[in-house]
Amino acid sequence: MKEYYLIGEVASIFNISTDTLRYYDKIGLLKPRKNEENNYRYYSREQFDLIYMILLLKGLDVSLEGIKDTLHRKDTSKLIDLLGTQEEKIQNKMEYLRALKESISDLKYQLTKLDDDINKISIKTCPKMWAVTVPWNGQEEDFDYNKILELNKGIDSEWTSVSRFTMITCKENFFQYGGTYRYGMISEYECKSKNVKLEYFPSRSCAFSIYKGDYSDIYSKYINMMSWIDKNGFNIAGDAVERSIINLCDGDHKSEYVAEIWIPIEEKNKK
Repeated sequence: MKEYYLIGEVASIFNISTDTLRYYDKIGLLKPRKNEENNYRYYSREQFDLIYMILLLKGLDVSLEGIKDTLHRKDTSKLIDLLGTQEEKIQNKMEYLRALKESISDLKYQLTKLDDDINKISIKTCPKMWAVTVPWNGQEEDFDYNKILELNKGIDSEWTSVSRFTMITCKENFFQYGGTYRYGMISEYECKSKNVKLEYFPSRSCAFSIYKGDYSDIYSKYINMMSWIDKNGFNIAGDAVERSIINLCDGDHKSEYVAEIWIPIEEKNKK
């Protein structure tokens, strides 16, 4: 077996470009040995393990500076710490991608079954959800969408991409005049940003329905659901969660606001 390899041979073995190897040499990350007789640069087989490690860490999104610092320290504990950190990042990324896939699947299913579910009220178990919201007094002139944009500044973009607009109606004064509401963004994916305080909604039994129409008429859907809850022997047991499915409410599509409504319930005789 050969002991030394030219730059082109190493590039072919590891499926990387010669320019990449030259750059690693330039920044002092991986320096070949120079043959003084012919000025050729060679890589030894002993350096192959180092190349494997560089490519592994690069694949884990570690910066070249970070790779250089870690490998040149020749400290196994530092490498273990770095691998642990990157492993956690990958786990978080996998959770995000899983949430994104589920969000896509849910949206496709909801849009496919939309016409079948619009006028139905049923009992379903809502998923766990996390929300970031601002309070609202129910007055249209005080609703400010810019406040949602302000909330998003402290949230990672991954969470935002799998969240939807939400309106929360407080149980204590359910749709009374001057009631208490909260609006913002909600998701089944827990945000990892440490500087954001999320409101948690546990999985529980709910009266469920889908609304489609002009948003100004959504109150009638809540009235119907409240009546259904009472007639079927239940009480409202928590804050109602309205989660948008699709919103095309521009000037030409006034009837295209679609949202799911979850109202927690419990049996009337339950202590």
